[in-house]
Amino acid sequence: MWKITLKNLAANKVRLALTALAIVLGVGFVSSANILSDGLRDSFASLAAEIVQGTDLEVDRTEDVPLTSVEVEIIETVPGVRTAVGGYGSEDVFPIRSDGSLVRPEGPPVVANSWGTDAQLNPTTIETGRAPEGPGEWVVDIGTAERESLIVGETYEIVVPTADGSTSAELVGTFRFGEDNQTNGAVLLAFETETAKALFDRENFDSIQIAVNGSRPIAEVQADVEAALTEEAGYIVSDTAELNAETTAEFNSFISIFAWVLRGFAIVALFVSIFIIANTFNIVMSQRVRELGLLRAVGATPKQVRRAVLGEALLVGLIASVIGIGVGLGLAYGLEAFLNGIGAELPPFDKPLTITTTAIALAVGIFVTLISAWLPARRAGRIPPVTAISGSANLDTSGRQMTLIGGVLCVVGSLLMGVSLFGGLDSTALLLSMLGGGAALLMIGITLLSSHVAAPISRTLGAPVAAVYKRPGVLAKENAARNPKRTATTAAALMIGLSLVSMAFVLGQTLKNDVTALLETTVQADFAAFSNTGAGIPTTLVAELEASPELTDVVGMRYWETEVNDVEFAEVATVPLERIDASFNLDVAEGSLANIDAQSAAIQTGFAEELGVGVGDRVRVALADGSDVELTVRATFTDSTIFEGLLVNGDRWDTIGDQQQFDWVAASVAPESTTEAANAVIADVGESFPQVLVQSAADYRAEITGQVDFLLMILTGFLALAILIAFIGIVNTMALSIFERTRELGLLRAVGMTRPQMHRMVRWEAAIVSSVGALFGAALGVVFGVLIVVATPDEVMENLAIPWVPLAGLVVAAGLAGLVAGFLPARRAGKLNVLDAIS
Repeated sequence: MWKITLKNLAANKVRLALTALAIVLGVGFVSSANILSDGLRDSFASLAAEIVQGTDLEVDRTEDVPLTSVEVEIIETVPGVRTAVGGYGSEDVFPIRSDGSLVRPEGPPVVANSWGTDAQLNPTTIETGRAPEGPGEWVVDIGTAERESLIVGETYEIVVPTADGSTSAELVGTFRFGEDNQTNGAVLLAFETETAKALFDRENFDSIQIAVNGSRPIAEVQADVEAALTEEAGYIVSDTAELNAETTAEFNSFISIFAWVLRGFAIVALFVSIFIIANTFNIVMSQRVRELGLLRAVGATPKQVRRAVLGEALLVGLIASVIGIGVGLGLAYGLEAFLNGIGAELPPFDKPLTITTTAIALAVGIFVTLISAWLPARRAGRIPPVTAISGSANLDTSGRQMTLIGGVLCVVGSLLMGVSLFGGLDSTALLLSMLGGGAALLMIGITLLSSHVAAPISRTLGAPVAAVYKRPGVLAKENAARNPKRTATTAAALMIGLSLVSMAFVLGQTLKNDVTALLETTVQADFAAFSNTGAGIPTTLVAELEASPELTDVVGMRYWETEVNDVEFAEVATVPLERIDASFNLDVAEGSLANIDAQSAAIQTGFAEELGVGVGDRVRVALADGSDVELTVRATFTDSTIFEGLLVNGDRWDTIGDQQQFDWVAASVAPESTTEAANAVIADVGESFPQVLVQSAADYRAEITGQVDFLLMILTGFLALAILIAFIGIVNTMALSIFERTRELGLLRAVGMTRPQMHRMVRWEAAIVSSVGALFGAALGVVFGVLIVVATPDEVMENLAIPWVPLAGLVVAAGLAGLVAGFLPARRAGKLNVLDAIS
């Protein structure tokens, strides 16, 4: 039987290649995801080692305890400590190029630190120029200096998180980070310590690095440092290994998210592959039914037949998986180029092909192939020999049985999705697992049930083709409809990919509608300013807007998180209450915002329900100095778009948060001015503050719409491989059906069908099958999208919108792509020799 298996594979190389191609692409995506994540992990592990190299111990704080020069002096009295150095760091500092644009890479961060004077504790080395020695001086890593054309000796503006928002400083030197300046694309800059403290708006050190003198074991020194600081809780003392592990874990948390996103798309590609491989083996087994019958007649047992079929699957899976690993390496470079091309830049890193990645790829490829071939193999082993030899055997499971299984899968899948979306699950991993598993079961169930409607849908979609192309069109329509199970299974692969794309279309259009509704109902201002760095908006910008006669009702908003009653991280916000009505409609439900003073607050109704309070009740708010204050609720408001927690006035805010900058700012055109004049002012302000994006309502709408479209483009790009695999499945099915229908095609040629007519018939059959899959996918995607919108809180997504025109375009595009997919099978059908085909 093993020899027969090998001969079957050798005798059907084309079939082998078509079957293997889907596995190759699915395994390739899995391999590329692991290759990219392994490479990023190795790269950032090296970076973590460089960061902590030279630091024997480090002191950090977890609570609101001091970390100042006093603590440094205490640490330096511990026996075995050579020196202790306090440091500051910030990711809210950005250099500005000479042309006024911001130095801010899309992916890697911009990190500013205080310059360490101790050679052991400082992982950087001056390359050109000198170290910063006082105010108005800074240094930058050599990679950034070269990449951004920053010149030592020149003075640059630098965005800082102070009230003014920027400062001028001379670039006095460049430095190398570690041995090779391995920054993974990050921008590194540094200032003298006291300058950093002022520019970063710090009162406490972010951490204290310690170097030991070698006179005592580091573990003993660590214990004594902990003991010296135990008068107040909240300090953590870590050694090099612990620091390395902590830093690596922080990097890996982001890498893991990226890796699982890629694996999610890889799982989709593999799921699509399962349909294609199972369909392929089912067709092949149907075509070889006489051969299998003869094997049974000469003594082969059902178990031997099953083993022979699964043996073919094993070899195909093994060969395809090995090729897929190589394809995965190429896909890793391709995905990196794709991400870099759309602006989501990855740092340069090696692409290691590890033993683990290889083993996973082989296991996944072989398993997927075997599981896909199991049902066809099982059916093949159960064929009675006499029935098989006569050629009348049917490998398909009974319609009633498949309907029952499909119905059960649909019910179970729907229940899993319902619990995940509406069950209030706390575990994100459990929610995603149930959602994905439920969606997979639902798709399988729909595939099994869709065979009942595939024939009428195929005839309906094929009617225009039949009207235009007459007899070839009629035959294409009937060919797609006469084997509804095969059409449904072939279309299912395409249905999976396009259902996800369609769902994304629904969610994207809903988000766009929400933005439109926000601008029409809640936001009444003409302009809004947002930080494009993650930092705040400087007070100088607000002052400049307020001083402009072309603008009015300038409103700056600030947010802070503090404890309110028993909610540890509650949002507290402030805004000039006397101007808020001109810019925003908060939909006040009870009370009045005009009554808010330093001893009272307004509260959003959802948060009020959570706390169980209303107008007249008191809420306890934690202040910046560690004390509490009780504020009386004077008003409630319904809209949660702008504020979700407490709204206080400026006097009370000063005791709650210490943020000087604004989170965002709104303004309107002054009555005596014009929109054109106001736009000119906004443009000038935007040039003066490159860290801030100032937009009109129309610009803001276009910005959000562009971001949604960008995300849709990324999603479609990642799903493109799964969709490509689906179209390969259509090519595969059509090509195998040519073998199956050789005599039929020969008879059509014999009674007068021309080669161009045959080409049209086969191509349009493929187009109809593609359209069926696209139609199922669009419908299922709409259902998924609607369920997600309904399950999502209204403050996230509320205004459900279904983009019917783009979805219709998706179905049409899929049909045209199917037309292309049918080209090679049509060409092969047209080349059949009439006499050979009939014989």
